Amino acid sequence: MAARLDAKRDVRELLDTTAGLNDGERDVVILCLMNGIGQEEAAKTLGVRTGTVKSRLHRARAKLAKMNGAPEPAEQFDTTIVEARVS
Repeated sequence: MAARLDAKRDVRELLDTTAGLNDGERDVVILCLMNGIGQEEAAKTLGVRTGTVKSRLHRARAKLAKMNGAPEPAEQFDTTIVEARVS
């Protein structure tokens, strides 16, 4: 009985954690981030390309960070190049 209650709690926490992600993003988060499966293996398991897994992980991480109140990382670029072309 206790094991079943623990399993229900775990599933509820998993659903709460991944709320706001689409199915593909949720799949790669569960496989790669929560279960430690490599991106290539996750791609084979899901029947998609490795690049698809990488892009889904990137989007999922951004969404999860935003949901947790973390600011999205700003793109970094070298301003000296821009300044040199302006002058």
